[in-house]
Amino acid sequence: MNKITIFDRFEIQLPSEAISDCSHQGSCDDGIAYWVNKNIVFPAPELIRAELKEYGAWADYELADDAKNRERILWIAAGNIAEEEKRPGSGGSPDDGFLLAPIGDTRLLLKFLSFCV
Repeated sequence: MNKITIFDRFEIQLPSEAISDCSHQGSCDDGIAYWVNKNIVFPAPELIRAELKEYGAWADYELADDAKNRERILWIAAGNIAEEEKRPGSGGSPDDGFLLAPIGDTRLLLKFLSFCV
């Protein structure tokens, strides 16, 4: 079953298997490497770059790498969907005792976390 996450400029649809492979504790590098080349429809590179730039987590020279940007946005998309599933009323159940921001609010979460450091 495919699930959708919505960003400011686009949406990405992911199979359930991709979500679990790309958003779990520990390194997700193997899952990302596997799924980034599957039949996932990614938006235009400039849209991904603009979206990632707003996160403030990567320098301009890092955002010039379109292949890495697809990996980054896949990881974020999978995490957004996984966290949304944990929200009350979504059919998921939180297993860590707290809930993160809903889909599309990752930047808000990152800003909040930057104040905690």
